[in-house]
Amino acid sequence: MTTRGAFLIAMVLSVVWHVGCAPLPGEKPLLPGVPPRALYELGISQLESREYLQARLSLEQAVSLDPKQATYRYALGYAYLQLKRFPQAAEAFREALRLNPDFPAAYNALGLALARSGQWGEAIAAYEKVLTFQAYNTPEMVYQNLGEAYFNLGRYQEAEAALATALRYDPDLPLAHYNLGLTLEKRGRVQDARDAYRRALELAPKDPETGRRAQDRLQTLGG
Repeated sequence: MTTRGAFLIAMVLSVVWHVGCAPLPGEKPLLPGVPPRALYELGISQLESREYLQARLSLEQAVSLDPKQATYRYALGYAYLQLKRFPQAAEAFREALRLNPDFPAAYNALGLALARSGQWGEAIAAYEKVLTFQAYNTPEMVYQNLGEAYFNLGRYQEAEAALATALRYDPDLPLAHYNLGLTLEKRGRVQDARDAYRRALELAPKDPETGRRAQDRLQTLGG
C-alpha cells in the first residue's frame, strides 16, 4: 500500500451523488487526457489538503476512466463522506468491496456512512464484518463504532460491552469514554457515568469537542 493509501485509511478511521455521476451543471471535466492513476494521486493530495470538493471531482474522473480499481472507489467514498453525502459514500464503499471483498477498511468506512445515514443495523453488520479480519490493526475503533450503533438502537447492554472492549484495546479513547458515559446513564448507573465523563474530560487535549460534551454532561449530572 502506498503512503497516501495508508493516510486515507487512517483518516477514515479517525472517525448526494452516485459513484461516477455526471458533473453538476457548470462544472467542467477535470484535466481531460490525464491518466486515471494521476487523477487518483491528485485526489488523494486534495483529500490530505481537505479540498474535498476538488477531490471528489478528481476521483470521480479517475473512477469513470478506470472503474475496476477498488482503491479509487474507496477514496471517492471518503470524499463523499467528508462532504456528508452519506448514501453516495455508502455506494462507493460497496462498489469497492464488490471489486475487492478483502478490504476491511472499506467495511469500516461503509459502517460509518451507514451510521451517519441512521442505518444503524446495517452499520453494525458492516462493523462486524471488519472484525472477521484478524489482522485488522485498529479493532478499538471498530468496537467504538459498534458501541455508538448499539446505543442508537437502544441496545445499551451491547453498547456497554462494545465500548468496554474498545477501551481494553486502548484506554485513552475520549469518545469511547464519553459514549460509555451516555450508555451508563441510560442504564441508571449515574456515578459510573460521571466517572466515564471525567475520564473523557481528562483526555480532552486529544479531542476537545468530546471534552466539551463531557463537561456539559457532568454539569447536568451535578459534577
